[in-house]
Amino acid sequence: MTRSFGRHPSLISSPSLARLPVALSARALPKIKGSVLCFCRAGGQTGAMASDDTGDKDAKTKWAEERTDWAEDRTVLANERTFAGWMRTGLAAVGIGLASQAIFRAAEPTWLAKLAATGFIAVGVLIFYLAWRNSCGLLDRLNTHAADPIPRGHLAWLAALFAAASLIVLAVLWLI
Repeated sequence: MTRSFGRHPSLISSPSLARLPVALSARALPKIKGSVLCFCRAGGQTGAMASDDTGDKDAKTKWAEERTDWAEDRTVLANERTFAGWMRTGLAAVGIGLASQAIFRAAEPTWLAKLAATGFIAVGVLIFYLAWRNSCGLLDRLNTHAADPIPRGHLAWLAALFAAASLIVLAVLWLI
């Protein structure tokens, strides 16, 4: 099966070069420019033309560094969304603990329902801690460029407040 490139030259990336048929056309010869293969005809004559990319290397390097910076910024922002997701998961675990105690309050012995609620609340507190630790660990490994991440202290306060509130709920649960 041969590929049709139309009337204009087509750009083909080098990994797809292996899938090209052996004979594309008698008139089309490859011209290598950088890492892109271009099949073209110049002035009715076909030939391989070499190009000098030394002037473009600095611009390409700068562009690649900018793309890497943007990727790091996106990762930092994704880390904040992940932290928020883990905090929601911890709150859900605390909510399940409260709900299980409320549902099974009339069951005998009562300590069994409280123990189940304690387990869920403890898992919620553990999730708050792990969310904080993992989020700060990623922020330590990455550099931000254009994005301003949430300060580590704010993440710590938020996780600590959620954990403290959960432990207060647990204490009240055992007192009633």
